[in-house]
Amino acid sequence: MEDKLQILVKKIKASDKLKSDEKDYLYKILHDSIAGLVWPVLVRYMDHTELKKLADNPQKVTVEKYQSLLQKALDDGQVLVEMNQMMEKIIDETAQLLESKLN
Repeated sequence: MEDKLQILVKKIKASDKLKSDEKDYLYKILHDSIAGLVWPVLVRYMDHTELKKLADNPQKVTVEKYQSLLQKALDDGQVLVEMNQMMEKIIDETAQLLESKLN
């Protein structure tokens, strides 16, 4: 995935057919899409009982509790697999958009 992302970014940067604002638009799509997928996926893998307790009592949120909630969500590795699949899809869709703009 990382290689595909680097190739796409280099391709956008090197394009002489795209105006600066079009390049910025493609970078923004990548950034916003990737940033926007992390929390919804991560929350699905969090301990919902603990998450509700913290949401109902935000004054009790500590760095340690926050870190523990995140770590438990990441422990089985499935969340990372799902995020990777979704990021691959975002990269592929952005690459298709780039190709449509270049043709």
